[in-house]
Amino acid sequence: MSSLNNICVNVCRHHNRASCKVVFFLFYILPQICGLGLVKAQNADTASLRQMVEIVNRFTEEQAAEKLYVHTDKESYNTNDTLWCKTYLFNAAFLSSTSKSGIMYMEIANDSNRVVKRIMLPVYLGLSVGQIPLSENEFPQGWYTLRAYTNWMRNFSESAIYSKPFYVSTISAKVWSINLRTRTDEGLQKEKLQLQFKIDQLDRVPVGLRELQLSLSNKNKTVAKRKVQTNAEGELDLTFDLDAKAEAGKLAVTIEDLRKGEGNRKLIIPLRIGKGNDIDLQFLPEGGKLVAGLPGRVAFKAVSQEGLGVVVKGIIYDSKSREVAIINGSPKGMGVFQLTPEAGEIYWAKVDKPEGLAKKFMLPGVEVKGINFSVDNPLESDTCSISINASAELVEANARYYLMGEARGIICYASSFILNKTSSKFQIDKKNFPQGIVRFTLAGADKTVLNQRLIFADHKDNITFNIETSKKVFKQRDSVTLAIKAVDKGGAPLVGSFSLAVTDDVLYQQEKSQASMISHILLESELKGHLEEPGYYLVGSFDLQRWKELDLLLLTQGWGSYDWTKAFQPPTIPKFAAEPEFTVKGRITNLVNKPVQGANVLLVSKKPFVFKDTLTNNLGSFTFRGITHADSAAYFIQVKNKKGKNSAAEIEVESFVPPVFTSNSSSKMPWFLNIDSIKMEAARKQVQLRNEGLKTGNKLLKEVVIKAKKVVKDSKNLNGPGEADVIIDEKELENQGRTTLLQLLEKNVKGFSVRTTKTGDRFFAINGNFLHVIIDGVNTEFFYSGAEPIYEFFKQYFDYYDASEIKGIEVMSSGGYQMKYSSAFLHPLVDPFAQSFVEITTRGGVGPFLKKTTGTFLYKPLAFIQPKSFYSPKYSPVSNPDMTDIRSTVFWAPNIITNQNGEAQVSFYTSDNIGRYSIIIEGSDMNGKIGIGRAVINVVK
Repeated sequence: MSSLNNICVNVCRHHNRASCKVVFFLFYILPQICGLGLVKAQNADTASLRQMVEIVNRFTEEQAAEKLYVHTDKESYNTNDTLWCKTYLFNAAFLSSTSKSGIMYMEIANDSNRVVKRIMLPVYLGLSVGQIPLSENEFPQGWYTLRAYTNWMRNFSESAIYSKPFYVSTISAKVWSINLRTRTDEGLQKEKLQLQFKIDQLDRVPVGLRELQLSLSNKNKTVAKRKVQTNAEGELDLTFDLDAKAEAGKLAVTIEDLRKGEGNRKLIIPLRIGKGNDIDLQFLPEGGKLVAGLPGRVAFKAVSQEGLGVVVKGIIYDSKSREVAIINGSPKGMGVFQLTPEAGEIYWAKVDKPEGLAKKFMLPGVEVKGINFSVDNPLESDTCSISINASAELVEANARYYLMGEARGIICYASSFILNKTSSKFQIDKKNFPQGIVRFTLAGADKTVLNQRLIFADHKDNITFNIETSKKVFKQRDSVTLAIKAVDKGGAPLVGSFSLAVTDDVLYQQEKSQASMISHILLESELKGHLEEPGYYLVGSFDLQRWKELDLLLLTQGWGSYDWTKAFQPPTIPKFAAEPEFTVKGRITNLVNKPVQGANVLLVSKKPFVFKDTLTNNLGSFTFRGITHADSAAYFIQVKNKKGKNSAAEIEVESFVPPVFTSNSSSKMPWFLNIDSIKMEAARKQVQLRNEGLKTGNKLLKEVVIKAKKVVKDSKNLNGPGEADVIIDEKELENQGRTTLLQLLEKNVKGFSVRTTKTGDRFFAINGNFLHVIIDGVNTEFFYSGAEPIYEFFKQYFDYYDASEIKGIEVMSSGGYQMKYSSAFLHPLVDPFAQSFVEITTRGGVGPFLKKTTGTFLYKPLAFIQPKSFYSPKYSPVSNPDMTDIRSTVFWAPNIITNQNGEAQVSFYTSDNIGRYSIIIEGSDMNGKIGIGRAVINVVK
């Protein structure tokens, strides 16, 4: 029988800060250490075990990892939609609001992993809200990845970063729907790839007799290109030779429409083709090892080149081709079988399904001696059982072992024991752990990890929502009131912060297994690698089948991102500091690069208004705190000497260096490819509703053909991309050589001239209105001292820049375009209609600095997003539903706060479209509990 030491850890001693904040939760995870076959432990062993627990839990508390979740109004969008979001930032151990970060970053990358948009969001008590317009110029049709993180989260693995894909689609009657069939055949010399296309418009008109150019690419490198033509039915058959180096998961075909006037249509389609050895089949012994003579379970997982599960069937053989086990995988490619391996034996798998796989798949090697580790976790049981089987040599060694049960980085169970028999079993109460993944680790006396196994503890602890509607059925443009109540497991009301989205099922199809706060926080964020349909595992109450599949997932993909043994390693300083608030930091050095102590540093900004000063420390460092957030602020930093004059010093400002994340390599299919009838009808319905919206009375307005606007890349145009009276883009500037900015304005801007005031002072003007110069979003007049005539001040900029240094020029001279600039940069008493503006976007993007200067610095931080209110119309009882109000997101409410009774109420109006609307509410009490609720309403005529 094994002898164990039994200790009870006082959580309050380990988590003083959190214990006062989340008393119930900490009491809930209070470790009650127990087991079978216990004997009284020696004091030294008990002290050693207690010390281990204290070290690990203190380490977890000090590092205070963070978890982040982003609730968006939808999972897919159309071009020119707005992505609405609310973020929840937790202390990872307790799921309480983080105390470390007051700033977070959000970015959107395209399918080439190029970041299209990056913003900052302020975080208050772990919460933040925002929105990102998905303009067609910035976000053309395709796949994108939304990422969110704090600077502190960058100290952990990339799996700690919140990430999710979404699709932006363009819907119109002329959008193509493509049906594609692929097949590979073995040719005489090379493998043949056959492609069969059927191309139709969404209005069911075949794209017939259309001249196209098709390009085949492998790893983004074009390997074949052809000009072809569809037949009258929009059909096309092609055959390509496949090189031996072609990878099934890296192939794509690009279709370009060569007909003029079709807007340079270009579609990229990843190819999923069946090649001989295009699945990856891995075998993962439970606990991590195959040990000779010890019975155990072996899990397996089969995935395609795209990282998706593949149904697999086959047989396990030994080196003598004797059948030892059968494999039969689930639809997600996972399964498990029993095996008692023999010393010196080699095991391999022959796969019958998918058909045609001639490759042998090898199992891990068999170790001569070791420990076998197995966990049984019944669905309805309050306990789980751990079986430990050991080789005879290890039992004879009479060595000490440690069994740790950890959840969210906190050790909740700890046992120290000496094996004195080859097989031992322990019963552990799952109530020792919070809801979610529990990681059991078996370690030797030297703390070396020998075995690990993950299980899921389900206590049904999530927040439950009751959503009552004011009516059973609603009319078009009808008022809807939702009465919301949030309660805990026992029915007690909860005060919390929640976000709610209402979407039109006709215009937006929700996936049943889409991820949620529960699936992300309790599952995805605890595991590495891609999880296929994570929402499937944690939807409502568990049934036995999903419980088994979740356990298979943890068997096959259950290597965690947290290693408790790091607590025993020498301490290191985190590479990335936590940012509790927005600050401006820097360092002042003299001309020989030595720090300047006691330098007077001035920080000035007009919008938001900031006027601060401070002194540098002995390292020459300075920090400005307590700065109000702004969406596009620019800060002027100046160093003064003791006499109050500009100092000849160098200023270095700490700026955010964005991380470069790994590209999501799994190829995703575009929405228009091989879509089912339901999605096809939904897309056609969107087109129909849009056309209905063009009607006024009984008269159908003519379709408006919008020509592509010229857009200046990276412009800070306050009116938005392409919104200006005159635009000179990069293409026009390419062949202008050393033409100065002044010459460019004289040549291209009608009405540009030099005028004279009544007092004889000259100034630049457009159509007689005073001209203001904005460079990279910064008003040059911010630096105007008045010591020289304004004409000379502007002329130095006009003469300094030439076409080779400029990306674009935008002129705002009419009332529709210059009003935003007048409001942003001019005094309220200045006549806004007597002004004109020119926005210059330079290649350097550093603003109006003509040369390197000492003692001054212009700092432009990453833009903060300023939250806006979701537009929700209000209708009178007699309002006519004329089909002009068509919204896929009918309502978005990011700041729902329940009262002491757990209650809240929201109201909105239905749109003109009839059908079913889906309601999703997510959120947390920011004190350890999270939840998601769903409801539907029906809208009729």
